[in-house]
Parts: sequence; C-alpha cells; structure tokens
Amino acid sequence: MSARLDTTVTAAVAVAVSAAERYAAAPLGEADRCAALRRFAVLLRERAAEIAPLLVDEVRKPVALARGEVERSAEVAERSASEWETLGGEVVATGTSAGAEGRTVLVKRYPLGVVCAITPFNFPVGLAVHKVAPVLVAGNACVVKPSERAPRTAEALRSLLVESGFPEEAVPHVHGGPEAVDALLADPRIALYTFTGSARVGEKIKAESGLRPALLELGSNAATIVHDDADLDRAAGALARGAYAYAGQACFGVQRIVVHQDVRDALVERLRTATSELVVGDPADEQVVVGPLIDEDAACRVEGLIEDAVAGGAQLLFGGDRHGDVIEPALLADVPRDRALWREEAFGPVAVLASYAMLDEALALANDSRYGLQTGIFTRDLGVALRAADRLRTGTVNVNDASAWRCTPMPFGGVGDSGIGREGPRYAIESATAQRTVVLAG
Repeated sequence: MSARLDTTVTAAVAVAVSAAERYAAAPLGEADRCAALRRFAVLLRERAAEIAPLLVDEVRKPVALARGEVERSAEVAERSASEWETLGGEVVATGTSAGAEGRTVLVKRYPLGVVCAITPFNFPVGLAVHKVAPVLVAGNACVVKPSERAPRTAEALRSLLVESGFPEEAVPHVHGGPEAVDALLADPRIALYTFTGSARVGEKIKAESGLRPALLELGSNAATIVHDDADLDRAAGALARGAYAYAGQACFGVQRIVVHQDVRDALVERLRTATSELVVGDPADEQVVVGPLIDEDAACRVEGLIEDAVAGGAQLLFGGDRHGDVIEPALLADVPRDRALWREEAFGPVAVLASYAMLDEALALANDSRYGLQTGIFTRDLGVALRAADRLRTGTVNVNDASAWRCTPMPFGGVGDSGIGREGPRYAIESATAQRTVVLAG
C-alpha cells in the first residue's frame, strides 16, 4: 500500500469517524430513532423496484431473490424499532446481600458510541440493514464499509436512511478494500466492529481490535442430515434450493448432505428432479433462481474444487459444467474428507453427499468441520431431532428444514470458525450497547 493511498484512506476514515462521533454525542431521541427506522422500512418497500435492479446489476442476484431481500430488510428495520421499544432494564434484588440495605440497584443499557459495520457483496441490502438498524436505534453512530462490489446499493441505502430522518453523520461511509479495513481497525474511536465475511478477515479483525468487542459472522460448509424416516420430497426441495439458489453464495447454504444409506438412492433421484426445476441463467429473468457467480474467477474456483474432488475419487452425480461465470448446479458423492470440497466453504452451486448407517455416524460427519453456523435434520422422530440438537456443534439446528433457513427475530451466528456473537435485532442491539449499573442509596 502506497503512502499516498494510506494517507487518503486514513483521512477519509478520520472524517467519517469524527462525523459519527458528533452524532453519537447528540443522537436523536429514542422515539425519533424508532420512527425513523419505521419510515426507512416504508421507503424500502416503496423503492423496491429501484433497489432490486441494483442488486441484479452489482452483485448479479436473481431479481426475484433481490426483491425478497429488500422485503426482509424492511422487516429487520421494523423489528429493530420494536425490540428497542420493549428492551427494558433490570432491578437487581439486593435485599439479602449484607451491607446493601436501603439501596436500589438498576441495570440499564447505553449506546457504545461509534460502531463500524463491514459488509460483504452477497447480501448488500440485507446484511447492511441487519447491522446498521440495531446500531442506530440503540443510539450509536455507524461507520459503514460496504463491499467494493456494491457501492451504488450502499449509497442508495444511506440516502434512504437520511431521507427517513437520520442525520448524514449518523451513517458515514468509507469505500475501499483491505486498506480501508486496516485504517478502520487502527482507529481507536471505534467501539465495536460488526463484520460478515471470511474467517481469514474475521481473524484479522479479532486480532487487531484489541479489547474492543467484535461481532463476527463468518463462513460455513453447512451440513443437513436426512434420516431414514424423512419426508424425502420435502427434503429434496429444501436441499436443492438451499444448495443452489443464488449460485450457492450464502454462508448458511447447504454444502454437505448426510443421508441414511437406506434412502440415499431415493433422495438422489428426488434431488435430481428438484434441481432440474430450478431455472439457471440471466439474473434479470423473473424465473431464474440460479444465476451466475459474482465473477468468472469465482466460477473457476468452484470448478477447481469439483475437479479436485473427482480426482480424489468422488463421483459427480450431476451438473458441474462451467459456462463462463455460470456453474450448473452440481452434486457429488463420496468426496474424500481431506478434500477442500468437504472441508472448506465452496460458496458456489455445489453440494456433496455422504452416507451413514447409524445416527451417531451422521452426527460425527456433520460435526467434521471447523465451522458451525447452521445445520438441518429431516426426521419424523422427535427423539432423533432432540438428540441431534444436543450433539451438533452449531449455532442453529433446523428440524425438518435445511441449514439455509432463518427468520428475522431469531439469534443468528455460529461457533468455531463460523464466528462470534449473534445477529438478529434484539441480539445485535445487546451487542451494540453496554450495561451500566446504577446504585441508589436510600
């Protein structure tokens, strides 16, 4: 990084953080912040016809999925306002504590000040709103470093926030690549980092943020178990969409399918059928579910993972052909567990299949990962489901759905290399605030 570039980025960050500090020192009132977020939700829905094409153009998201992302983001904004309105404090019982007679202990939450949100390309509206809305409603300012892939989407969101009633200095933006992240990490005025992206960058943020907290939502190679009593039609539909929608560019997407040996062949045939019904092609087409990857380099990387697995003895059951930046949805069986396609995050339209005979074996296969974001299990047996929920090392266990399901109110985050902390409006608000104890002496 050149000295001039470093100076330029550092200056930009200094201006952004200073502006954010001014807002954090005199934020909108609580009612005003909640009202502004609700106006923001209304504007998101009203401008969906303008924002969705930006997602198609900048990050190549199929237009139907783009509209869904905008709608979900509006829900996140509304929920963040509601959570702040109902987030109460606490009165600590001190009556039996020696020396505390006549004292009342209150616990309240206060904003941290300046928060930095670093967002990826794949959900440039959804993940930005998941980070920014809870931070702002809690009274913080938020310096946003959006993906270099989606600058126009980021600025459109910022304009809507300002139009909704937040001052410009509440949401300053810093554009750039790794050098911008370095400058943000070096600024001691930032009180919290919230990041979605790779485990490699997450490790860097954790290492360089010092004693300041970091909310990290990182990668995954999520597993879904299909037990011998599963509804196979339901499982196949959820697995196909979970593995291949948006070309598999989602951290909680299905990558590893662990299926009971007695239903393996039946599931494969249903997966073949369900996958064939997913339209592949131009993301501007209303019918398309599986569009191109973000660029041809990404497609070549996924193609290389498939070729490496096949060279190691895996069987390609269907798909896998590359056409420029498009990979046909692929399913492989018996991928060796030392191959990257089993061990690492593919982030593409490819899934691998492994068989098991006993449930303990399935749980061990699902846990054979340094990641632990979300898993799924299909079974009609409540005992099996509860056993899996107890044994799977993961942030979420979806019963009778694939790993690729979440809703706005739930906590979202993982263990291991999948990150630290939880998103979801209430949980993000808690991360963006500090508890303060107030002791009133009688």
